[in-house]
Amino acid sequence: MLQKFCRTFLQMVVFLTCFQPQVLWGHDSQERFIQHRLHVKVSPQNIDLHLELSFFGDRAAQERLQMDLDSDCRISLREERAYLRELASSLHDKIRMTLVGRPLPALLFYYPHLDLVASRDVKPLPLKIEVSFFARTPSWFSPETPLTVESGILTDQPAIHTVTVRGTDGIEAKADSVQNRVTEGDRSAFIFTIRCLNRL
Repeated sequence: MLQKFCRTFLQMVVFLTCFQPQVLWGHDSQERFIQHRLHVKVSPQNIDLHLELSFFGDRAAQERLQMDLDSDCRISLREERAYLRELASSLHDKIRMTLVGRPLPALLFYYPHLDLVASRDVKPLPLKIEVSFFARTPSWFSPETPLTVESGILTDQPAIHTVTVRGTDGIEAKADSVQNRVTEGDRSAFIFTIRCLNRL
């Protein structure tokens, strides 16, 4: 308990030390949201999901601070690798898909990639994380069987979600109108539906 308190206290000291006050002023209110951009490609073989997570302003600064394990206001390659390992382990079962009541396992396709946008400083500078999943396309995915996709990634943080869906190789697909495009960090999953318009 004492160790956790000391770590939290040290993080606050580093946060105040690393950042110039004027850098934190005047941020757009939307910068507290993580931008979730999900690109889905549906083929007769696979359903590929590529997620881009973009962080800005103070929210990016907090994420950078979390990476800075030795509190020197710089993110080393070792710290980056440690952060990505922890992130990858946390993604298990975070993308859930259901087709006519049957769960469709989504597996991590690519190891998460971190883009610090040319700066390893612990400052309110943007950063991007990309991660990809895939599932096998069931033979019964058809216009009569919509696919429900549920993302539980970073549900404890306010987020703005966008989704694009495209079909290839004889499949036409689209996403239904997204209802919960903005989530407020109440741990609610982001849920949307993909419909197969045509399958040759």
